[in-house]
Amino acid sequence: AAYEAAAVRRAAATVALTAADAARLSELASGGAKPPVLRAPRVHAVAAPFPARLPMGAISLFGDPPVVLLGSAGWLPNADSAAWFAAEVWPRVRRELPGAVLHLFGEPGAGAREGVVAHPPPAESAEAFAPRSILVVPLRIASGVRMKVLEAWARGVPVVATPEAVAGLGAEHGRELLVAQDPAEIAAAFARLHRDPALARALVAAGREALAARHDPRQVASRLAEIYEESAEAAPDP
Repeated sequence: AAYEAAAVRRAAATVALTAADAARLSELASGGAKPPVLRAPRVHAVAAPFPARLPMGAISLFGDPPVVLLGSAGWLPNADSAAWFAAEVWPRVRRELPGAVLHLFGEPGAGAREGVVAHPPPAESAEAFAPRSILVVPLRIASGVRMKVLEAWARGVPVVATPEAVAGLGAEHGRELLVAQDPAEIAAAFARLHRDPALARALVAAGREALAARHDPRQVASRLAEIYEESAEAAPDP
């Protein structure tokens, strides 16, 4: 926190991916600064850019349904969520959907369970967004934006996520994705999506609308250019 506060105070402008992160950075940079802050730190919230449509993965994953969990071995929030999901949530999902198979990418330590297949990190991200699959993002510790959710929308894959995982996206339960907190809620969300393909299609369509409205790369680039110009104009003469 101290390092980030100092970095924001030194910068002509700081860009955060969410309004919550921007507010927190502003708070850090403004409070208890030594030496005192000579100007208010400028922190802007700019959404992450992402295309509204990308092709789905070409290779199918087995399972009825196939459930995908994308990890990144060594990063605590992902390792925590993968271990918790595999141990506490997945058995409940299997009771609801005996044919479901969990495809765990990049978190080998959470595998070795019934109905769980461990995969190495995909060479191309599209490999993990397979036809008929459901992406789960069960983070319990999070900040910023989960790009994997944006990619799922773009590639046509419905999403089940915890509240922590979707914070900052402006997404709503039942509109762009299903939000669930505990094992019973998460299992029920998978069952609902599996039994209602129309709902899955509607969530993906709404997710793509959100991408076009809030994450369009051209709009993001335009806003960043404005911030750069404002910062250059405000900079003192050398």
